[in-house]
Amino acid sequence: DGVTVVGEWATEESEEAFGDFDFLSDSDSDKGSKSVVFSVSPEQPGFFEITMLNIPGDDRSTSTPVTINGADGAVVLTVDQSVESTIVLGIFRLNATSSVVVETTDTDVNTVSEFGTLVVVDAIRFVPIGLETVCRACEPCDDGFYVVSECTSTAAAECDPHSVCADDEY
Repeated sequence: DGVTVVGEWATEESEEAFGDFDFLSDSDSDKGSKSVVFSVSPEQPGFFEITMLNIPGDDRSTSTPVTINGADGAVVLTVDQSVESTIVLGIFRLNATSSVVVETTDTDVNTVSEFGTLVVVDAIRFVPIGLETVCRACEPCDDGFYVVSECTSTAAAECDPHSVCADDEY
């Protein structure tokens, strides 16, 4: 497990959100040339809930690309960093070569305000979950998005575990 920082990031300090700590900021410059890679090698491959810890603000990017490289391939999400301090990215199957990549590509748009398009990086949390939670997450939402009816490892792997019903709690 490790963190790889690519490009010139500024270190900023926050006394909000999660306490007194430092985090990285792209300083709203050199868009597309910076990234932070969080590599994870779980002792036991399986399903994990991945959460991005964030420092929200009006000057944050509303289009930050976050790529989850899991056991089933890569999934690219677009994250709004302007609002939430804890952003649940979803449930993914991870193995020894998994990673989460936060990038600055195409982050020069802020749909919330004209104050800026900062990309900030604090931490990524990986929480192992049991198969029963994955199967519950894959049951039908109100919009009928999920289709898994039986709780088996094969069925859980075939559903879309990174898209969880908005009102689900783990």
